[in-house]
Amino acid sequence: MGGCLGTFRGWALSAVLVSQAVLAGCGDDAPVTGGTIQHWDGSRWSLSTWTGGANSRYLSGVWGSGPNDVWAVGLGVVLHGDGATWTPAIQDNDERAFLSVWGSGPDDVWVGGAGVRHWNGAAWSIAGLPEGVGEIVEGWSRRPDDAWAVAGVRILVGDPAVSVVAPAVLHWDGTAWTIVWRSPELQRDYLSSIWGSATGEVWAAGNRGDNDDALVVHWNGSTWTEKDLPMDGSSDVWASGPTDLWVTTYDGVPMHWDGVDWARVSRGPGEISAMWGSAPDDVWFFGDFPGGTHWNGAQWSRRAAPEAHGIGAAAWGSGPNDVWVVGGVAQ
Repeated sequence: MGGCLGTFRGWALSAVLVSQAVLAGCGDDAPVTGGTIQHWDGSRWSLSTWTGGANSRYLSGVWGSGPNDVWAVGLGVVLHGDGATWTPAIQDNDERAFLSVWGSGPDDVWVGGAGVRHWNGAAWSIAGLPEGVGEIVEGWSRRPDDAWAVAGVRILVGDPAVSVVAPAVLHWDGTAWTIVWRSPELQRDYLSSIWGSATGEVWAAGNRGDNDDALVVHWNGSTWTEKDLPMDGSSDVWASGPTDLWVTTYDGVPMHWDGVDWARVSRGPGEISAMWGSAPDDVWFFGDFPGGTHWNGAQWSRRAAPEAHGIGAAAWGSGPNDVWVVGGVAQ
Protein backbone atom coordinates (compact mmCIF):
# COMPACT_ATOMS: atom_id res chain seq x y z
CA MET A 1 0.00 0.00 0.00
CA GLY A 2 3.02 2.28 0.57
CA GLY A 3 1.77 5.50 2.18
CA CYS A 4 -1.96 5.03 1.84
CA LEU A 5 -2.83 4.85 5.52
CA GLY A 6 -0.64 7.76 6.52
CA THR A 7 -2.02 9.83 3.68
CA PHE A 8 -5.55 8.85 4.55
CA ARG A 9 -5.23 10.16 8.10
CA GLY A 10 -3.67 13.39 6.85
CA TRP A 11 -6.49 13.91 4.36
CA ALA A 12 -9.11 13.30 7.00
CA LEU A 13 -7.50 15.89 9.23
CA SER A 14 -7.44 18.39 6.42
CA ALA A 15 -11.16 17.86 5.93
CA VAL A 16 -10.81 16.56 2.40
CA LEU A 17 -13.62 14.09 1.90
CA VAL A 18 -12.74 10.75 3.40
CA SER A 19 -14.42 9.07 0.47
CA GLN A 20 -11.79 10.54 -1.84
CA ALA A 21 -9.08 8.61 -0.02
CA VAL A 22 -11.16 5.46 0.19
CA LEU A 23 -12.69 5.27 -3.25
CA ALA A 24 -9.99 6.86 -5.34
CA GLY A 25 -7.08 5.03 -3.73
CA CYS A 26 -3.64 6.43 -3.01
CA GLY A 27 -1.55 7.14 -6.08
CA ASP A 28 -0.83 3.89 -7.86
CA ASP A 29 -2.31 1.86 -5.02
CA ALA A 30 -5.56 -0.04 -5.33
CA PRO A 31 -8.67 1.62 -3.90
CA VAL A 32 -10.06 0.62 -0.52
CA THR A 33 -13.47 -0.77 -1.37
CA GLY A 34 -14.95 -2.15 1.84
CA GLY A 35 -14.82 -2.00 5.62
CA THR A 36 -13.54 -4.76 7.89
CA ILE A 37 -13.72 -5.64 11.56
CA GLN A 38 -11.07 -8.09 12.76
CA HIS A 39 -10.79 -9.82 16.13
CA TRP A 40 -7.85 -11.43 17.95
CA ASP A 41 -8.82 -14.09 20.49
CA GLY A 42 -5.35 -14.82 21.80
CA SER A 43 -4.41 -17.32 19.11
CA ARG A 44 -5.66 -16.10 15.73
CA TRP A 45 -7.32 -13.30 13.80
CA SER A 46 -10.87 -13.75 12.50
CA LEU A 47 -13.26 -11.59 10.52
CA SER A 48 -16.36 -10.21 12.16
CA THR A 49 -19.86 -10.93 10.90
CA TRP A 50 -20.16 -7.30 9.65
CA THR A 51 -17.43 -6.93 7.08
CA GLY A 52 -16.12 -6.66 3.54
CA GLY A 53 -17.60 -5.87 0.15
CA ALA A 54 -17.91 -2.78 -1.98
CA ASN A 55 -21.17 -1.76 -0.30
CA SER A 56 -19.83 -1.68 3.25
CA ARG A 57 -18.35 1.42 4.85
CA TYR A 58 -14.67 2.04 5.51
CA LEU A 59 -14.18 2.10 9.30
CA SER A 60 -11.81 4.49 11.02
CA GLY A 61 -12.47 4.13 14.76
CA VAL A 62 -13.16 1.48 17.41
CA TRP A 63 -13.60 1.49 21.19
CA GLY A 64 -15.47 -0.50 23.80
CA SER A 65 -16.13 -0.85 27.50
CA GLY A 66 -15.73 -4.64 27.33
CA PRO A 67 -15.95 -7.68 25.02
CA ASN A 68 -19.74 -7.39 24.75
CA ASP A 69 -19.91 -3.63 24.28
CA VAL A 70 -17.81 -2.50 21.30
CA TRP A 71 -18.38 0.45 18.98
CA ALA A 72 -16.99 0.96 15.46
CA VAL A 73 -17.39 4.06 13.28
CA GLY A 74 -16.62 4.99 9.70
CA LEU A 75 -18.01 6.54 6.54
CA GLY A 76 -21.44 7.69 7.63
CA VAL A 77 -22.10 4.84 10.07
CA VAL A 78 -21.85 4.00 13.78
CA LEU A 79 -21.97 0.28 14.61
CA HIS A 80 -22.48 -1.46 17.95
CA GLY A 81 -21.27 -4.98 18.72
CA ASP A 82 -22.71 -7.00 21.59
CA GLY A 83 -20.25 -9.86 21.32
CA ALA A 84 -22.37 -11.78 18.81
CA THR A 85 -23.62 -9.36 16.14
CA TRP A 86 -23.01 -5.85 14.85
CA THR A 87 -25.94 -3.44 14.49
CA PRO A 88 -25.99 0.03 12.87
CA ALA A 89 -26.74 2.54 15.62
CA ILE A 90 -26.55 5.72 13.51
CA GLN A 91 -26.30 6.32 9.77
CA ASP A 92 -25.60 9.69 8.20
CA ASN A 93 -25.18 10.95 4.65
CA ASP A 94 -22.20 13.06 5.74
CA GLU A 95 -19.21 10.76 5.19
CA ARG A 96 -17.11 12.89 7.56
CA ALA A 97 -19.68 12.62 10.33
CA PHE A 98 -17.96 9.77 12.18
CA LEU A 99 -14.17 9.49 12.36
CA SER A 100 -13.57 8.22 15.90
CA VAL A 101 -15.20 6.75 19.00
CA TRP A 102 -14.13 6.69 22.65
CA GLY A 103 -15.61 6.71 26.14
CA SER A 104 -15.28 5.82 29.81
CA GLY A 105 -18.07 3.26 30.12
CA PRO A 106 -21.20 1.79 28.48
CA ASP A 107 -23.23 4.88 29.36
CA ASP A 108 -20.54 7.39 28.38
CA VAL A 109 -19.60 7.03 24.71
CA TRP A 110 -18.43 9.79 22.37
CA VAL A 111 -18.39 9.78 18.57
CA GLY A 112 -16.32 12.44 16.81
CA GLY A 113 -16.11 13.68 13.25
CA ALA A 114 -17.85 16.67 11.69
CA GLY A 115 -19.16 17.46 15.17
CA VAL A 116 -19.43 15.32 18.28
CA ARG A 117 -22.25 13.11 19.62
CA HIS A 118 -22.72 11.47 23.01
CA TRP A 119 -24.41 8.21 24.07
CA ASN A 120 -25.63 8.11 27.68
CA GLY A 121 -26.70 4.48 27.58
CA ALA A 122 -30.23 5.29 26.40
CA ALA A 123 -30.10 8.03 23.77
CA TRP A 124 -27.79 10.06 21.54
CA SER A 125 -27.32 13.80 21.89
CA ILE A 126 -25.27 16.37 19.97
CA ALA A 127 -22.79 18.37 22.01
CA GLY A 128 -21.86 21.88 20.99
CA LEU A 129 -18.26 22.71 20.10
CA PRO A 130 -16.37 26.01 20.40
CA GLU A 131 -16.43 28.31 17.41
CA GLY A 132 -13.88 27.60 14.71
CA VAL A 133 -13.11 23.97 15.57
CA GLY A 134 -12.40 21.49 12.80
CA GLU A 135 -13.25 17.80 12.63
CA ILE A 136 -12.96 15.83 15.87
CA VAL A 137 -10.33 13.26 14.90
CA GLU A 138 -9.88 11.25 18.10
CA GLY A 139 -10.67 11.36 21.80
CA TRP A 140 -9.97 9.85 25.21
CA SER A 141 -12.01 9.83 28.41
CA ARG A 142 -11.04 9.31 32.02
CA ARG A 143 -14.59 9.70 33.35
CA PRO A 144 -17.87 11.38 32.26
CA ASP A 145 -16.69 14.82 33.41
CA ASP A 146 -13.15 14.52 32.07
CA ALA A 147 -12.93 13.83 28.32
CA TRP A 148 -10.34 15.03 25.80
CA ALA A 149 -10.32 15.27 22.01
CA VAL A 150 -8.12 16.50 19.19
CA ALA A 151 -9.60 18.54 16.36
CA GLY A 152 -7.93 18.38 12.98
CA VAL A 153 -7.39 21.11 10.44
CA ARG A 154 -10.42 22.44 8.61
CA ILE A 155 -9.90 24.09 5.24
CA LEU A 156 -12.63 26.54 4.28
CA VAL A 157 -12.63 27.24 0.57
CA GLY A 158 -13.97 30.70 -0.08
CA ASP A 159 -13.59 33.76 -2.26
CA PRO A 160 -10.97 34.98 -2.72
CA ALA A 161 -8.70 32.87 -0.49
CA VAL A 162 -8.53 29.60 1.42
CA SER A 163 -8.73 30.01 5.18
CA VAL A 164 -7.44 27.43 7.65
CA VAL A 165 -8.79 26.58 11.08
CA ALA A 166 -5.82 25.34 13.10
CA PRO A 167 -5.86 22.04 14.99
CA ALA A 168 -6.67 22.07 18.69
CA VAL A 169 -6.96 20.01 21.86
CA LEU A 170 -10.37 20.21 23.54
CA HIS A 171 -11.57 19.29 27.03
CA TRP A 172 -15.03 18.28 28.31
CA ASP A 173 -15.73 19.08 31.96
CA GLY A 174 -19.16 17.47 32.12
CA THR A 175 -20.92 20.60 30.87
CA ALA A 176 -19.11 22.03 27.85
CA TRP A 177 -16.21 21.52 25.42
CA THR A 178 -13.48 24.17 25.57
CA ILE A 179 -10.23 24.70 23.64
CA VAL A 180 -7.23 24.13 25.93
CA TRP A 181 -4.40 24.15 23.36
CA ARG A 182 -4.22 25.38 19.79
CA SER A 183 -1.55 25.44 17.09
CA PRO A 184 -0.67 28.77 15.48
CA GLU A 185 -2.73 29.30 12.32
CA LEU A 186 0.24 29.75 10.01
CA GLN A 187 2.13 26.67 11.20
CA ARG A 188 -0.27 24.27 9.48
CA ASP A 189 0.28 21.51 12.04
CA TYR A 190 -2.20 18.73 12.50
CA LEU A 191 -3.09 16.37 15.34
CA SER A 192 -4.26 12.82 14.75
CA SER A 193 -4.40 11.07 18.13
CA ILE A 194 -4.69 11.57 21.90
CA TRP A 195 -4.17 9.49 25.03
CA GLY A 196 -4.40 10.19 28.74
CA SER A 197 -3.48 8.54 32.03
CA ALA A 198 -5.43 7.88 35.20
CA THR A 199 -3.27 10.50 36.89
CA GLY A 200 -4.47 13.24 34.56
CA GLU A 201 -1.58 13.50 32.09
CA VAL A 202 -2.57 13.88 28.43
CA TRP A 203 -0.53 13.32 25.26
CA ALA A 204 -1.51 14.30 21.71
CA ALA A 205 0.46 13.51 18.56
CA GLY A 206 0.48 14.49 14.92
CA ASN A 207 2.66 16.33 12.44
CA ARG A 208 4.55 19.62 12.56
CA GLY A 209 3.47 21.35 9.41
CA ASP A 210 6.60 23.37 8.71
CA ASN A 211 9.13 20.51 8.85
CA ASP A 212 7.07 17.28 8.68
CA ASP A 213 8.50 16.03 11.99
CA ALA A 214 6.23 14.30 14.47
CA LEU A 215 4.62 16.74 16.89
CA VAL A 216 3.93 15.62 20.47
CA VAL A 217 1.92 17.86 22.80
CA HIS A 218 1.93 17.03 26.53
CA TRP A 219 -0.26 18.20 29.43
CA ASN A 220 1.22 17.42 32.86
CA GLY A 221 -1.82 18.62 34.77
CA SER A 222 -0.82 22.28 34.82
CA THR A 223 1.31 23.12 31.75
CA TRP A 224 1.38 22.32 28.04
CA THR A 225 4.70 21.54 26.34
CA GLU A 226 5.51 20.74 22.71
CA LYS A 227 8.15 18.40 21.33
CA ASP A 228 9.25 17.76 17.74
CA LEU A 229 10.54 14.24 17.12
CA PRO A 230 12.89 13.56 14.18
CA MET A 231 10.67 11.16 12.30
CA ASP A 232 8.22 11.28 9.43
CA GLY A 233 5.04 12.34 11.15
CA SER A 234 2.91 10.44 13.63
CA SER A 235 -0.38 8.61 13.19
CA ASP A 236 -1.06 7.35 16.72
CA VAL A 237 -0.11 7.59 20.39
CA TRP A 238 -0.68 4.95 23.08
CA ALA A 239 0.73 4.16 26.50
CA SER A 240 0.38 1.73 29.37
CA GLY A 241 1.39 4.54 31.72
CA PRO A 242 3.29 7.84 31.91
CA THR A 243 6.68 6.08 31.63
CA ASP A 244 5.74 3.75 28.79
CA LEU A 245 4.48 5.78 25.87
CA TRP A 246 4.64 5.00 22.14
CA VAL A 247 4.34 7.33 19.17
CA THR A 248 4.04 5.68 15.76
CA THR A 249 5.64 6.86 12.53
CA TYR A 250 4.64 6.52 8.91
CA ASP A 251 7.97 4.84 8.13
CA GLY A 252 7.29 2.06 10.65
CA VAL A 253 9.90 2.93 13.30
CA PRO A 254 8.03 3.85 16.50
CA MET A 255 9.44 6.15 19.16
CA HIS A 256 9.23 5.17 22.83
CA TRP A 257 9.18 7.42 25.91
CA ASP A 258 10.37 5.91 29.21
CA GLY A 259 9.61 8.96 31.30
CA VAL A 260 13.06 10.49 30.70
CA ASP A 261 14.14 10.09 27.08
CA TRP A 262 12.76 9.32 23.62
CA ALA A 263 14.28 6.39 21.70
CA ARG A 264 13.66 4.51 18.45
CA VAL A 265 12.74 0.88 19.10
CA SER A 266 14.66 -1.22 16.54
CA ARG A 267 13.11 -1.66 13.12
CA GLY A 268 9.36 -1.60 13.22
CA PRO A 269 6.75 -3.65 11.39
CA GLY A 270 6.19 -1.42 8.36
CA GLU A 271 3.93 1.58 7.85
CA ILE A 272 1.83 1.98 10.99
CA SER A 273 -1.59 3.58 11.23
CA ALA A 274 -2.83 2.29 14.60
CA MET A 275 -1.72 0.60 17.80
CA TRP A 276 -3.08 -0.69 21.07
CA GLY A 277 -1.73 -2.63 24.01
CA SER A 278 -2.58 -4.00 27.42
CA ALA A 279 0.88 -3.77 29.03
CA PRO A 280 4.51 -2.83 28.22
CA ASP A 281 5.10 -6.37 26.95
CA ASP A 282 1.86 -6.61 24.98
CA VAL A 283 1.66 -3.90 22.30
CA TRP A 284 0.07 -4.31 18.86
CA PHE A 285 0.86 -2.31 15.71
CA PHE A 286 -1.35 -2.21 12.61
CA GLY A 287 -1.07 -0.71 9.15
CA ASP A 288 -0.70 -1.65 5.52
CA PHE A 289 -0.36 -5.37 6.32
CA PRO A 290 -3.05 -7.94 7.24
CA GLY A 291 -3.30 -8.88 10.88
CA GLY A 292 -0.87 -7.16 13.22
CA THR A 293 2.68 -7.01 14.51
CA HIS A 294 3.23 -7.66 18.20
CA TRP A 295 5.87 -6.24 20.57
CA ASN A 296 6.60 -8.40 23.64
CA GLY A 297 8.88 -5.88 25.29
CA ALA A 298 12.02 -7.11 23.55
CA GLN A 299 11.26 -8.07 19.95
CA TRP A 300 8.72 -7.97 17.13
CA SER A 301 6.65 -10.89 15.82
CA ARG A 302 4.15 -10.94 12.98
CA ARG A 303 0.65 -12.27 13.76
CA ALA A 304 -0.64 -12.38 10.22
CA ALA A 305 -4.19 -12.73 8.96
CA PRO A 306 -5.37 -13.72 5.48
CA GLU A 307 -4.94 -10.95 2.91
CA ALA A 308 -8.71 -10.56 2.65
CA HIS A 309 -8.76 -9.25 6.22
CA GLY A 310 -7.51 -5.94 4.92
CA ILE A 311 -5.59 -3.10 6.56
CA GLY A 312 -5.96 -1.65 10.03
CA ALA A 313 -6.89 1.97 10.68
CA ALA A 314 -7.79 1.87 14.40
CA ALA A 315 -7.53 -0.62 17.25
CA TRP A 316 -8.86 -1.25 20.75
CA GLY A 317 -8.96 -4.18 23.15
CA SER A 318 -10.17 -5.20 26.57
CA GLY A 319 -7.17 -7.47 27.17
CA PRO A 320 -4.50 -9.66 25.53
CA ASN A 321 -7.12 -12.12 24.24
CA ASP A 322 -9.67 -9.58 23.02
CA VAL A 323 -8.29 -7.13 20.45
CA TRP A 324 -10.36 -5.42 17.74
CA VAL A 325 -9.06 -3.77 14.56
CA VAL A 326 -11.14 -1.87 12.01
CA GLY A 327 -10.21 -0.57 8.58
CA GLY A 328 -10.78 -1.58 4.99
CA VAL A 329 -9.94 -3.96 2.18
CA ALA A 330 -7.75 -2.95 -0.77
CA GLN A 331 -8.55 -4.52 -4.13
